[in-house]
Amino acid sequence: MMRATLCTLVAVLFVTCAVAAVAQSRQMKEREERALVVDIAETNKLCGSKIKANYEWGSVTSRSDFERADTGTTRRYCDEALKSIRLICSTPSDREAVSTQIRRVKCGFLGSDGDAIASLDSGVLDFKIDLVRPSEHAVFLYLMDHLFLDGDALSVRRAKRRDEARLANAVNRTKEICAIDISVRIDWTGMPPQGIKSGDALHCEHALDVIERICRDRPGQDAIRTQVKSVVCGYAAKRSILLENGVVIFKSDFTSSDDVRIIMEYLVNRL
Repeated sequence: MMRATLCTLVAVLFVTCAVAAVAQSRQMKEREERALVVDIAETNKLCGSKIKANYEWGSVTSRSDFERADTGTTRRYCDEALKSIRLICSTPSDREAVSTQIRRVKCGFLGSDGDAIASLDSGVLDFKIDLVRPSEHAVFLYLMDHLFLDGDALSVRRAKRRDEARLANAVNRTKEICAIDISVRIDWTGMPPQGIKSGDALHCEHALDVIERICRDRPGQDAIRTQVKSVVCGYAAKRSILLENGVVIFKSDFTSSDDVRIIMEYLVNRL
């Protein structure tokens, strides 16, 4: 009799604990969802977007990790995705990509089958929370490569702006050294995206470097002033250099290490 009573008490206690755990889990989810409403509102305000967001609770594969997590942990991890979106929107010219290409963010949980941290398909950003190892900047880097404007990934657009700004500074130095008014631009046609991101377009500075060297003496300066008005740099599988109608057209293959020598030899013989 006593054994039966004890077993009954244990069973009741087990059920009570299970019910309490379910209630606690439900309350945690409700808190996280309320917080998500605030986070997505902040994101939409900055981006001028109408993104919706939700948790994919059914994708939790490790209940123990989830239940051990402190209150706010899931929200903080999901906000990694939203912070990445807000970071992109901090550049006004990139906001259009967010507002037109992301309409929903789903925050699920990383499984053990090698799921990708992030994927973007038909306007839905599917983000997988890793409760063990937070992803940090992974979502930002993914979105920069998968959001597009004017045919370029945002990462490529930013790289172009970076290189054009640097080249503008470089040509100012050339103008000062040579005492000339010269323009320079990058022809991005056919340039591999990875090459743009890694800064290969700065091979263009090799042409400016040669022009500055030629300007070191008076005859060279006079030759540059009268025969060179602008520089156009680009990419080609086969490197080339041409001076035509006052324009130095330099195509780099982004692999050769003797651009300066080749450009120098050509211009010295051509001017």
